[in-house]
Amino acid sequence: MAALNGVNYCLNLMGFITHNNRHRIRDDGLSTYEDFCNVTDRDISEMSEAFAKRTNAEGKIVFGHGRTKKLKGFMHWIHDKYRCNDPINHIDFTLEAMNESLDHAAARLAEKEQIETVSKAAKPEKFSKESQWPSFYLAFKNYLSSILGVFDVRYTTSYVRLIHLYQVKSIRHLMTVLLQELP
Repeated sequence: MAALNGVNYCLNLMGFITHNNRHRIRDDGLSTYEDFCNVTDRDISEMSEAFAKRTNAEGKIVFGHGRTKKLKGFMHWIHDKYRCNDPINHIDFTLEAMNESLDHAAARLAEKEQIETVSKAAKPEKFSKESQWPSFYLAFKNYLSSILGVFDVRYTTSYVRLIHLYQVKSIRHLMTVLLQELP
């Protein structure tokens, strides 16, 4: 039998030890590392439920809680590798690395939930007069420091630096600056 590599190796490590089970999972759309970048915890849970509902003739697989959690851990490990721009090598995937990625994902989720609450409270009120700019400016800076960007990084450094760099004096000036900075 040939040595397993790539996604096959990782699926085997997670407990999908038969070729047929690994093949069915790959056929369901998770055949490459990139495929795992495009799924969420919910997608993995739904996949697990869908496989459990199939008949044996349709390729039923009961993942169980343990293998579902391991599959989510693998997905988070892949996400972490992409987020850090690290090369992905199946030999680096261990159950310890998977558990660490699950811990990181839980910490990011907890921080995200906390930040959503804080950012709602920090969101500045709308204003219509230029004279309200100074108070809006301070509130806006505070708000930007409380929200996360696409890769769960706070906006503080980018937008607040732009405001200081261009010495923004009014909302019109801010809009002009932001439009200039768009790609």
